[in-house]
Amino acid sequence: MKESGVDFEAVDYQLCRYITRPAIANERLKRNRAGQVVLQLKSPYKDGTTHIVMEPLKFMKRLAALVPRPRLHLIRFHAVLALNAKWRSKNRPRFARPHYRAPDQSRPRPGEKRRA
Repeated sequence: MKESGVDFEAVDYQLCRYITRPAIANERLKRNRAGQVVLQLKSPYKDGTTHIVMEPLKFMKRLAALVPRPRLHLIRFHAVLALNAKWRSKNRPRFARPHYRAPDQSRPRPGEKRRA
C-alpha cells in the first residue's frame, strides 16, 4: 500500500527484520572441535585479535548479562525530550495539577483521641 510515495509494506518488512534480528549474527558464532564457542569479531582489536574463544557456560553467562532486568526502562530521551532540556516544558502536554490541601488539624487522625 502506497500513500504519498511511501511503500508501507516495505517499511513494515524492514522493521520486522530489524526487531527480530538476533543479538549476535549466527554467521559469526561457531564451535570448535574441543566444544568451545568461537565468536568472530566484526573488526579486529588493536592487538590483532579476530576471534574470542570461551567455554559454552561462560558464553551463556556473558550473553545473559546483555538481557535487561525486568521492569527496567529501556527508552532514553535525548535532545528536546531529555529531562533537563531547555525547551522540554514547551513540548509536553499541560495537565491541571492537583492542589495540595493541608490536613485538617481539627479532626483527629484514625486511632487518635480528640483533645478537649
